Amino acid sequence: MRQKLLIVVLAAGLGIGLSTAATVEAQQNKGLTVHAGASFFNNPAFDSLVQVEFPFTLNRGEYEFYQPDSADSRLVSRIYARLDLFGVDGLLVDSASTYFGAAVATEAEAARKDYKLFNYLAMGVRPGVYSAQLHITDVVSKRTGEVFYDRIVVEPPRKTGLMIAGKYLAYRITNAGDDDAARSSRTYRNGYQVLYNPLGFFAPEDTALFLYSEIYNLDYVESQPYSIQVSFAALDASDAVHKDFGSRELSNPGEAIVLVDVFDIRDWLPASYRLRMIAVNRRTEQADTTYLPFRIVSPSMMVAAAEDYPEFDPYDTLSLEIKERLVKYLLTSSEETILRSLTPEGREAYLKRYWQDHDETPGTPQVENRREMIERYLYANNFFSTDYGAKGNGWQSDRGRIYMVYGPWEERDDIQAPMKGNPFQVWYYHTIKEGTIFVFEEQHGYNDYMLVHSNMQGETYSDEWKAKLEEDLYKIY
Repeated sequence: MRQKLLIVVLAAGLGIGLSTAATVEAQQNKGLTVHAGASFFNNPAFDSLVQVEFPFTLNRGEYEFYQPDSADSRLVSRIYARLDLFGVDGLLVDSASTYFGAAVATEAEAARKDYKLFNYLAMGVRPGVYSAQLHITDVVSKRTGEVFYDRIVVEPPRKTGLMIAGKYLAYRITNAGDDDAARSSRTYRNGYQVLYNPLGFFAPEDTALFLYSEIYNLDYVESQPYSIQVSFAALDASDAVHKDFGSRELSNPGEAIVLVDVFDIRDWLPASYRLRMIAVNRRTEQADTTYLPFRIVSPSMMVAAAEDYPEFDPYDTLSLEIKERLVKYLLTSSEETILRSLTPEGREAYLKRYWQDHDETPGTPQVENRREMIERYLYANNFFSTDYGAKGNGWQSDRGRIYMVYGPWEERDDIQAPMKGNPFQVWYYHTIKEGTIFVFEEQHGYNDYMLVHSNMQGETYSDEWKAKLEEDLYKIY
């Protein structure tokens, strides 16, 4: 049965003259500052899947603009965002990506630092425990930013019992209207433009805090009038009520409600708070309570909070066996012999020392090339494994080995139906030496591609495959 959805706009002491929240200024030559969060829409209408959204913001002044058309004076930016979702076993479960940007009229407008760029990625996820990585790339400047979610708990949709879900704190929420342009906006939701505040940071000059939320399972029966009472209060760090925003009654709202609310936070002192929301079905007395943390911070505190925000290192969660796999193709024979002679504790210490010695960016909190190796290992298992259920042996395959050692190919030919012979792939690395290629042939039809030719010294070489790649017959593929 299709749900009836009521949209309600509430206001609690709305102040005028809203200001833009303080932004975090990234130091020159550093990566992009990315603020990101997650919100769960456990709508029972979705059955066994939960819509999980990952909103994020970028600070203007950190990504670059360029003029793509000499006949058009506008400047544009180009941003690529990708989110990878991993299971508790570290295997890739799903991914989502988007390519977007913004346009400005002048260089002065492009350099303004009091603007944020808003977007989000979303996917349908089965209930469970996950981790995730959000990677943002400024395509123009090649600067990047990352956010790691070390633990994402997706609860199943409840079929009964009043439930508050889909909660967002926002810098601003405005009525978007019903035109097609508004609906196509990435910040559009149920008739509103929602400028997310993923971390819940507000500046002292902000006069209002906005809230978007949805309430499900209201047990609507057309012949039985009822009401929903919704109350709000801001709690301080000791859980005492800092500000009671009161309650309101909603008569016969239907089977689900969208609530859009705004609260006056004018002149609040910098501190940590929690917004408490309680919803009660007056007919059934079913109730649900939720808390949304937020902070009032000064601009200097904002910078510190962004820089000091805990960053998850996925290496710390790996088993010793997987840590050894990460260096399997990197160790020399003598290093391999030393590693095998050690106790488990000794191997842990040896591997830690190995990555310290091979850190390509010493002085940074993370070992970036180690993190890259983890991503290569996960990718190899997800796409090159022959044990389709477990997806755990891709790293041992020829393609997995090459991918872990050399990284993603720069160009790839994937020939699935050659005029003669088996399916094969050609990976090109144009920037390795004078140009390096690897040819993999699927020999049995079970994703078991074997390395049959390469011009890399020490790898399999085949005159037959070299000649085949130079044939006009191959060029038509």
